[in-house]
Amino acid sequence: MMDLPPASASHLIIERPDWQTRRQRLTYGSFSALFWAFWGYLWLPLLTGIGWIGEGFFAWHHMIQLKGFIAFEHLAASYIGTLTVLGGIFVGWAMYNYLRFRGYDRRKPRPTVTNLDLAQFYNVEQPDVERWHQSRRLVVFHADNGQIIRVDTEPPLQPQATPNPAPRPTPVLH
Repeated sequence: MMDLPPASASHLIIERPDWQTRRQRLTYGSFSALFWAFWGYLWLPLLTGIGWIGEGFFAWHHMIQLKGFIAFEHLAASYIGTLTVLGGIFVGWAMYNYLRFRGYDRRKPRPTVTNLDLAQFYNVEQPDVERWHQSRRLVVFHADNGQIIRVDTEPPLQPQATPNPAPRPTPVLH
């Protein structure tokens, strides 16, 4: 018999985005798009500055003729000071993480969790775990100590035969 590593909670994390429903993927994608849009919004001051520089005539008029450069010097000095402090904090945090985690690669994939691992961890029979994987919906009842008491399942969906099924896209793992 194969020697398997002992089952632990961190060993049983399942990372399989291709098992997510369309609704879960849509929700995840929507949140990603929302936060990318927010990230783009944070760049607006820089883009505004670039657009302002592109308006050379108006800039020359306001800065040279109307002496707006005096206020700009004070504003630029405070911006440079703020950016220096924020950059120092960022570099300090990066150095701290480098010194803390150097030589330790945390980006290794987690080991695959087998049905036997799940069965041993939850103290149930392996055929039950296999049957649960084939079900569309599970309702799991637990005791106060976390032990599985009972599992109610919906029968698995019967695949509909189609003459030429469309190829499924390959899931993108992030």
